[in-house]
Amino acid sequence: MRKKQYLNLEHLPVKEYDVKDFKKITDYATNVEVGEQIKTPHMTGQYVSNLSALMVKTFFVGDRYFAYLKNKNIYERTSAFRFYIAQSNVTDPLMVEVILNGKKEVLIIESSKAFIMDKNTTFKFPHGTSAGKYDGRIFVSKLKNIYYSNKFNFDTVSTDIVNEGFLSVESEDEMIFELVSFTDCLYAVCEKGIYKLTINDGEFNFKRCEVEPITIMNGSIKKIGKDIYFISDNRLCVFDGNTVKVISGEFDRYLPYVKENASTANGFYMIKTVMNGEEVFFLYDTFTGKHHYVWIEERGSLGENGSMFCSEYYGFYDICYNTGTKIFRWCSKELDFSCPHKKSLLELSLCVDQPMSIYVKGDFGTKKLELEKGLNVKKLNLTSSTFKFTTMVVSETILIKDMKFKYRILGE
Repeated sequence: MRKKQYLNLEHLPVKEYDVKDFKKITDYATNVEVGEQIKTPHMTGQYVSNLSALMVKTFFVGDRYFAYLKNKNIYERTSAFRFYIAQSNVTDPLMVEVILNGKKEVLIIESSKAFIMDKNTTFKFPHGTSAGKYDGRIFVSKLKNIYYSNKFNFDTVSTDIVNEGFLSVESEDEMIFELVSFTDCLYAVCEKGIYKLTINDGEFNFKRCEVEPITIMNGSIKKIGKDIYFISDNRLCVFDGNTVKVISGEFDRYLPYVKENASTANGFYMIKTVMNGEEVFFLYDTFTGKHHYVWIEERGSLGENGSMFCSEYYGFYDICYNTGTKIFRWCSKELDFSCPHKKSLLELSLCVDQPMSIYVKGDFGTKKLELEKGLNVKKLNLTSSTFKFTTMVVSETILIKDMKFKYRILGE
């Protein structure tokens, strides 16, 4: 019987693999930024407080944060950690900022009426699924129609809001998901198309934008700066007012699982997805093009202005610049070093910013490696076709860099 070639290892060459980009070897990672290094991201989740009921939806209007809960009350966030009831017994509200006597106020449009928060003034106006403000008018969308008000002036309290008319989109574009307001126009973002409204001297110009075919996910639409971001056909897209551009990345593999509503804060586009069987929040930095994933222990959903609500304990969180202790997790792909044959992993070297454990899994089972702060060089003799590495660190920061492997290919 021919002896297996790898019983005598001395004649087999030692090969090296230097990790230049951790994205290429990462299976999943949460609360870390993955690139040339694995490091602490700028944005993660921070606990704020508990709410009194399930969150239905949130609003960020006139630099004020509101949460509409299942108990039909609207709560305003009045400080970093406190919420107070701002309006009671409201049904499915829409909220828009208006100016009254030179001061920012909040217009609430609910199923039966419209009114200014904390004022006695009430109006009649159509209710719908999204609202916007442009050219001194209120716009509300419902199905394929956009209802618009007169051009109002809230400097006079007697000014009324009346429904002056409506606009409609083509049937093939399906329903209107979102109205997105800019200073010089208003966009109606539908499932299958995007429309632009401009008004000059009272003349309405409402036309369909010439864009590539799209199928937009409801709830995924967010205005960031001068652009509109959304998910279409399981891809992240951006509309600059003229064209729709697809943004591709490692995150494409998780976009088929996105759900619920998107959010934005500090230039990040955020939406919930599923990674490794868990709900996580995908954060894309529209300034740098970098991305990472935020994970918290309870199941949750996103609210406006980068907030999170955990349904299990009614916990309210902010996605904000990293502070406090976090659970950092990283898991590599099954590494075969571009060879399907058995290998002997001889050495692992890497630098870390603190003591931590890293686990390596292969045909031999799982081995735990204890690391010290600084450069670690671990002599190993592990035989397997593939090797998978994982670590979980509870800390305020994390840094892993300069990962290198030495190995021999043993043969079939």
